[in-house]
Amino acid sequence: MDSSKDLSNSILTSNTGSLIRALCSEKDITIVELECQCNLGNGSIKRWENGSSPTLKAITQVADYFNVSVDYLAGRTPQRDKFEDWNKKYDVKRLADEAKLFDCLGKLKSIFSEAELTDLDDRELKLLKAYVDLLAQKK
Repeated sequence: MDSSKDLSNSILTSNTGSLIRALCSEKDITIVELECQCNLGNGSIKRWENGSSPTLKAITQVADYFNVSVDYLAGRTPQRDKFEDWNKKYDVKRLADEAKLFDCLGKLKSIFSEAELTDLDDRELKLLKAYVDLLAQKK
């Protein structure tokens, strides 16, 4: 899709103008200053608020200026961060490992809800302790 053309189905919601205005307020700039910084025509954002569709290039410039995602400006997510920024902000691998750990703990809980610890012999208890110790070290 040619980014210089209008978006055929507007990605913006009626809330997009409010989001842009709030972001301008946070940065202490006016809409006119934003339009200038993003090389947009005078009154572009007002036209967007009134139903005109921006170009993909224009809405991306606004998102980049504020370091937010286009999805945030479109009202598709409350998460401001771009995906790459989110990945940097949160250790995705660690989160995935923790999710696996919680899954394991859930399985262990399920197993032990059906069995008493007293049903385990000494060897099984030692193995379980070693496994729990290993999990604690990974944390």
